[in-house]
Amino acid sequence: MDPRPKTLTRSDITDAIVEWRATPADYRDPPTLRSLAQKLGITPNGNWYNLANRAEVARQASAASACVVLPYLPSILEVLVSKALAGNVRAADAVLRHVREMTRDVPSSIQPPTDLRAHLEHVAAIAGQLAQVGKPESARLEVRSIPPSRRLASHV
Repeated sequence: MDPRPKTLTRSDITDAIVEWRATPADYRDPPTLRSLAQKLGITPNGNWYNLANRAEVARQASAASACVVLPYLPSILEVLVSKALAGNVRAADAVLRHVREMTRDVPSSIQPPTDLRAHLEHVAAIAGQLAQVGKPESARLEVRSIPPSRRLASHV
């Protein structure tokens, strides 16, 4: 067996950083980027941080995280919506932030498929219900449907 330590390639280092970045902060081992460099036997200098902060590394980490989380997202959102409708303000905030993030970058010139439009109208109706959370029963508005003037099709 060769007693010399394995020399890490740039690809090995990048993969280690991507894996570290894709792990939620509370579960990272080691907990800091500096300590990751030391664990890999690398001096945490400017070159290290330049590599660790490259857009490509961030993109790969995001993609790795998404591959793990996306299959569970519908179930997570379903639980959050149920909790929000039951009055949980933090869950309502999380759902509304998610909707805002998902719709923020959609250009108005894109005509979404019919089933997506129906889904977004359903989400908008739920958002209207969530907006009523925390209000006294007498002050709540009944949200039945979206008026035609506010529907997605009228803005496209």
